[in-house]
Amino acid sequence: MDAQPVILVVDDDDDVREMIVEYLSGAGFSVLQADRTDGLRRLLAATPVDLVLLDRTMPDGDTLRLVPELHRARPGLPIVMVTALGQDHERVRGLDGGADDYVTKPFLWSELVARIRAVLRRAHRSAVPPVACSPVAGPPVVCPPVVCPSADVPPADVPPVAGRTRARRREAAILFADVEGFTRMMQADERATLRVLRRYAQTVIVPQVAAAGGRVVKTLGDGFIALLPTAGQAIACARAVQRQVDRRNARLPASRRMRFRIGINLAPVVETADGDVWGHGINLAARLQTLAPPGGIVVSQSVCDAADPDLARVLVDLGSHRLKNVHEPVRVFALGTDAASQPARHPAPGPEQEQEQEQEQEQEQEQEQEQEQRQGSEPAGAPSSEPVPA
Repeated sequence: MDAQPVILVVDDDDDVREMIVEYLSGAGFSVLQADRTDGLRRLLAATPVDLVLLDRTMPDGDTLRLVPELHRARPGLPIVMVTALGQDHERVRGLDGGADDYVTKPFLWSELVARIRAVLRRAHRSAVPPVACSPVAGPPVVCPPVVCPSADVPPADVPPVAGRTRARRREAAILFADVEGFTRMMQADERATLRVLRRYAQTVIVPQVAAAGGRVVKTLGDGFIALLPTAGQAIACARAVQRQVDRRNARLPASRRMRFRIGINLAPVVETADGDVWGHGINLAARLQTLAPPGGIVVSQSVCDAADPDLARVLVDLGSHRLKNVHEPVRVFALGTDAASQPARHPAPGPEQEQEQEQEQEQEQEQEQEQEQRQGSEPAGAPSSEPVPA
């Protein structure tokens, strides 16, 4: 039996690092961990490592600068960046800087494992020397090695083929959500921002999508894509997500409150056996959400046509819009929410303002606890201390 691949997880966030270590250990990997770059160097010098999962932002700076150093010390060492910096230009910088793959937080656990296995396969193929074949006459011919990938995990660098991945085409309601002002929040406090996003994903987004009969098919650095069976279920899910997020935001300092923009489109998608999805309708849903206000929901004409008549009547026609990479104008409709009616919180408060907000929040919680204790200590039928209206 082959030895377990050794994965070195480098992340300064204890919660994130321990979750990754626990999941990868259960997926059949031998896992080491480090919370600082000096620990990374020590482990690489003393222990054989097959792949490094490297957080992009560490207390001592951008770890992208470490990649050339690691490759000089361990030529061919596969490196996968795992980071919340999910913007297009950051992904390009990471890959151009020498990373073998780039995964943005939050991510699907199954996708992370699949990407690790794909990178390990590519590293294995490049490490196998070519085989020299000696024909009867003439110079020797160098034949490339033939590696047969496992049947259950197709190579990540091969585009999806319907026959190979058992892809199926179906109509689905595509819900695309994105966090407003995510880059600003990350610059202000990366750890707190990721903690809030992870909490909302676990306690609001995934449960609400599942309750509506759908599933989250992909997580992005600052959002997610979900597929739901019908337009009505997608709208109900979006409303529930916005309502619960708004309620939880009220308990947070203003600088940590997350507001999602949501776009919904009804269109055919191609869904592969490994859970990935493809289709122009997904791109359209992504463009739609850019038209939504923070905390708001916008839908396409196809969603409006398929929605319940009572619901369709409350949709506000925003007219036709030209969207990026979409050839024809798209008619867009808005669905009002309580969260969208509130003013957006663009400016981040200074440290003194945030400290005051946190103190006010703590005082309110203490007052609520004291009130609950007083109510619990009062005998049944005791008169209320509040005045009785005449």
